[in-house]
Amino acid sequence: MKKAIGVFVGALGMTILLSGSIVLGNAISSQDSKQQKLERIAEDKEKIKVQEKNMQEAKTDKEYREAESELKKSLKDKAKLEVETGTYDYQGYFANRLFALNDCRQILERDLDKSSKEWEKNKVKEMKALYKKYKAYKNGDWDYSQLSKDLNRECDELTAKYAKYEK
Repeated sequence: MKKAIGVFVGALGMTILLSGSIVLGNAISSQDSKQQKLERIAEDKEKIKVQEKNMQEAKTDKEYREAESELKKSLKDKAKLEVETGTYDYQGYFANRLFALNDCRQILERDLDKSSKEWEKNKVKEMKALYKKYKAYKNGDWDYSQLSKDLNRECDELTAKYAKYEK
């Protein structure tokens, strides 16, 4: 728990107030234990199922947007807790990201024809090479957190490289 305190410093008869903050130890901790966080993750899973159902059953755009907003917040909170407790599925995230890259590449490749510009063909080639590079890591005992970061970075670089042509 953070608590603002004042530090008094006396110098030549004058008292000066300096502001600061101090983190109190475990005696007054607002941090949840790992077990409490794991319990909250389980509760969030049930809450997320209800919110997904609410989105599907929304009758108006407003209801849909509200349900979607609640779902996004819950998913974000759940992911944050999973990262804090070390239970986040980085391998699953990596596999999903890799699938999305390949799916996007296949769609672009399917749309290529004789009238396609050279940069479009090059983009598809680079996406294919990127997919092949990371496909080798799909299964195994790898650091999927780092692989995910690297894959995201390379995808962002590829997107930025060809963004000027897509205008």
